[in-house]
Amino acid sequence: MLAHKHRFHRRNQVNRINRQGKSVRGGVISLKYKYSPNTDARVAVVVSKKVAKSAVVRNRIRRRVFEIIRKNFDEVKPGLEVIIGVFDASVADMPADELQKTILNLLAQAK
Repeated sequence: MLAHKHRFHRRNQVNRINRQGKSVRGGVISLKYKYSPNTDARVAVVVSKKVAKSAVVRNRIRRRVFEIIRKNFDEVKPGLEVIIGVFDASVADMPADELQKTILNLLAQAK
């Protein structure tokens, strides 16, 4: 899990990024981002109930994505606020290398 200061804490913070942020889409994952100077980089992962009805599967997807972000946090530049949206339950079973490649590609496009 990411450090507390690198996660979003209120729903209105996530909503602000959804309204004002730019979007990058890659297959089953999208990335909304906004640059806010003088802040730490922050990341949120959103998995809807439409993706997977089971909370176990949604949490597994969320944990996998957060772990990839944690290991590659140097790819996220300071001040970047990112929301990662997952649109398909296949992310839960996707090979880790492929998932990591997809996420890092989207982060590179966000820069």
